[in-house]
Amino acid sequence: MRMIEQLRETIKQDHAKKSAIENKSSELEAKTKELAVLEAKIKDLSGALNRISNIAAAGKIVGDD
Repeated sequence: MRMIEQLRETIKQDHAKKSAIENKSSELEAKTKELAVLEAKIKDLSGALNRISNIAAAGKIVGDD
């Protein structure tokens, strides 16, 4: 009888661990999606910064004449 109780407790613990792992997995998936969005924003901002830099450089060349 004691063995059965130990097995039940082990099963409960395993289910709890599985649930925790599934929750962590969901959190990581959400963070991965968020990271992809942030990377896209960085790419867009980098492009905008490059265009601004090119405009400033062109203005400096025109201003030096």
